[in-house]
Amino acid sequence: MDRLLAADDAAAHPLASATIEDIDVRLHGDDAEAFVSLRIDEGPRFIISEMTVEGNSTTSADVILRETRIGKDEPFDPVKVADIRPRLERLNLFSSVSDPALYVRNDKGGLLLRIAEGNTNVFDGVVGYQPPRAGEDAGYVTGLVNVSFRNLFGSGRRFDARWERASRSTTELELRASSPGYSGYR
Repeated sequence: MDRLLAADDAAAHPLASATIEDIDVRLHGDDAEAFVSLRIDEGPRFIISEMTVEGNSTTSADVILRETRIGKDEPFDPVKVADIRPRLERLNLFSSVSDPALYVRNDKGGLLLRIAEGNTNVFDGVVGYQPPRAGEDAGYVTGLVNVSFRNLFGSGRRFDARWERASRSTTELELRASSPGYSGYR
């Protein structure tokens, strides 16, 4: 039954059902055979006409929907739908992502995406002052500061800044930015 229903899923019929209509047991001496009659109801072909996002207060629904890589009025594809959750988790914007759920509203198929947004901004650092040593005119500020904004304006864009000063003569400043849909930093 599972294999038959999985085949219906792959053919855009995720609402298919299977019921056992009859079980006929036949005895042959010490052996027995069971003949099972199944009834498969494929249900309607499921077309994803709309997608609904719940739980996003900061992140734009457009960013989330773009990451699904499913177009409007596209037939149900169990592989594509199963890929949605890992894609959203890889954005590293959400504390939790539920498996997508199918729904029907006004005879149209839909996909419900439930997410919970996480803390996307990080600030950590330590700053100190090195007083002047003998023969030096002035002291200097030293330290390490990391700032990361992982969801600028709800767009999924990321900006990271790192400042480090270990000595009077060495200062490092690193800036990075990225946008969803691109791999790595730009």
